[in-house]
Amino acid sequence: MGDFRAQCWRTYRNISTILDTEGMSWHDVVRTTCYLRDIERDYKDFNEVRTAFFRWMGLEPLPASTGIQARLCRDDLLVEIEAIAVARGNVGR
Repeated sequence: MGDFRAQCWRTYRNISTILDTEGMSWHDVVRTTCYLRDIERDYKDFNEVRTAFFRWMGLEPLPASTGIQARLCRDDLLVEIEAIAVARGNVGR
């Protein structure tokens, strides 16, 4: 099917690129929703990758996070991650 850890890292890199195009970073992310095809099988690996990535990004505090087992949009996907970021410079304008 695929390499779950590789898909996680790729997903985090993709989100990083999207944030960067908007002049934002993971420090602007306040919440993630993580959809796993098989949460019982993959959650341990997911948690390890997520923790390593967030530490590498120097995030403190960590964004709120919810993990959900779900049917994903493509058969070859094992993980999807949704991130909500707040553009702090625009708050109150």
